[in-house]
Formats: sequence, structure tokens, C-alpha cells
Amino acid sequence: MQGLSITGTVNNTSGCLTFVFNPSGTSPGTFAGWEAIISCTTPCANPTSVSTISDPIPDLDNSVSVCLNQPISFEDNGSFAAVGFTLDNYIWNFDDGTIVEGDQNVEHAFSDPGEYIVTLTVEDNNGCQNLNLVPLQVLVSTIPIFNTDFSSEVCLGGEGYVNGSPIQSQTWTALPPQVVAGETYLPDDAGASYTSELVFDFFDDGQTLDDCDDLLNLSINMEHSYMGDLQIQVNCPSGNTVVLVEFGDGGGGTFLGDALDDGSLEPGVGYDYSWDPDAINGNWGDNSVGVDILPAGTYESSYDMCGLVGCQLNGEWTIEIIDNIGADNGYIFEWGLNFSPEIMPGITTFAPD
Repeated sequence: MQGLSITGTVNNTSGCLTFVFNPSGTSPGTFAGWEAIISCTTPCANPTSVSTISDPIPDLDNSVSVCLNQPISFEDNGSFAAVGFTLDNYIWNFDDGTIVEGDQNVEHAFSDPGEYIVTLTVEDNNGCQNLNLVPLQVLVSTIPIFNTDFSSEVCLGGEGYVNGSPIQSQTWTALPPQVVAGETYLPDDAGASYTSELVFDFFDDGQTLDDCDDLLNLSINMEHSYMGDLQIQVNCPSGNTVVLVEFGDGGGGTFLGDALDDGSLEPGVGYDYSWDPDAINGNWGDNSVGVDILPAGTYESSYDMCGLVGCQLNGEWTIEIIDNIGADNGYIFEWGLNFSPEIMPGITTFAPD
């Protein structure tokens, strides 16, 4: 019975509640008795929160774009309690770990680029809080990259130049993580297949990859002491497979990353490699001629990556590596798929002008 709540109905015009206790009566005199603590509360009639950004003036409704560390003024804009109650507290959540209580109007600045959703919670004198939400969006600018063209030597009293143009804006996006980390050992087992999985669950139900342009690249950080014995392919949740590196396509004697060819199981140093549907610089085999280590960078796939068009986006994506010849090993350290922000549902992306 502990914690039992009892509420009178609208038909209870008296406001009285009757408590009836029925003892078991199985062992009279065995127990000393019983006790109950009863307390009453007034049910919530929730207040309503209304807030706004007063300075600077929002670009759009409840949205403002500011610089790093620029003060922003937030105001209560007519929040009210239900009839018979009064507002007792104001709680501002700035979405950066800062929460301020007590003040109707506040000022706050953000020290990191990004999107922040600021909310005001109001509480009445019955301890009840609002159920509605008024999101105030703050977009805090990224730091632009400026041209660094300047005079390298200037005589005392002489003239020099500094060129701050052009300016390259940096894009900020709330894209969820698209990389899976954690080592996957690729042992020396001829003909064996090794996989590493990446699961997406943030796309809309049933959403598919409809345009190859929305697949930006597949990236991997790995090392292996002999590129020529590998076949690498990606499998999507719908069952489509694209071979990124075909066995026998070259690379005999070429290493991937700073691999250790000493017979040990110690990992070497992985290099960042990626495959881009728009790359035109040749595949791994084309670029392995005459080099001891395949340089980090972006390459063509052995087969058209647009073969993944039509794949379900949510679900398990797998990179599969087949070791076809013995005597060499390696490691995958991390890999990921990068899609266009435009197909991400509800994702904020901005690049300050």
C-alpha cells in the first residue's frame, strides 16, 4: 500500500475521502498494530511558459544567429499560472550545460560553435511546471578560415601587405556520428572473411538511398602488410554489395599504412583511406604501382559505388574483408559511411556568411 495515491472524482462535491482498513484477523494479539501516514496535495493545474529572444532581434521566429561569446538577452514573454495560482520560479536551460533559476529575464553567451535550443520552464506556487515547450534556437558561428597571404620579410619602416581575402566559411552540422570505432583484427587466414558492422537508426522509417550523389564516401582507417591479397566490399541492409577493392587487381608488395611485417600480432599505424563515387584518380591497384605504402587519400572503387542506390539506410551496414593469401595480417581501426546532410531528417546545418 505504500505510495498509494487516491483522487476524488468530479462527483465528489464534499471533498471527503473515506479510508477503510480490513485486518486479516489470522493471528489476534500477535502483532502490536499498524500505522498509516496520510498527506494531501493539490492536483496540478499546469502553468504556461512563453519566452522570447529580445537582443539581438531574431532572424526568424525564435531563431537568432550570433558570434562566439556574444551576449544574448532572453526574456519571459507573458508566462502565466492557472487560475488560483501564481508563478513562483523561472528555470532557463541553455542547452550547453548551464541552467539558471529565479530570473524572468537573463543574459547568456555561448563559447562554442553550434546549435543551442534554449527553453524556459516556469513553476507555480503548487510546485507544478508547464507542459508546453517554446524552443528558442541560437546558432553560434563557426570560426572562418582567412587567407594567410602576407609579406614574409619587411624592412624596418618599410611597407608590407596582409591579404585577408578570400574567406572560407566553415560549415557546422548536427549530423549524428557516422563512424564506428574499435579495432577489428585481420589475421593471416587465407580465404577467410572478416566483417565490421555499422548500424544506422536515425533515418526515417523505410528511407532509402535514392541518389548516388547523396553517398559522399566510405572511409576507413586501417593497416595491412600486403595489399595484394585483399578483397574489400561493402554490404548494405538491403543486401546490395559493392566491391571496393577486387582481389588480383594489383598491389603485390604494397603495404597499407605503417604495417608491422614482423610476424607479431601488434597493430601498426593505420592510414585514412576513402572511396568516393566521384573520384577519377584510379583505384588502389592503379595507385600501388611503384610504391611501398599506398598513400592516404581518396580513391575510385573497383566497382561502381552507385550499386548501393536503393539500399535501406537504417539497419546494419557491413564492411567485409577477405584475406586470400597467407603470411600477412592487419587491423581495421575505424570506418564509416558519409551521407549528404540533405537526406538527414531534422538535421541542422549552417555555414555563416
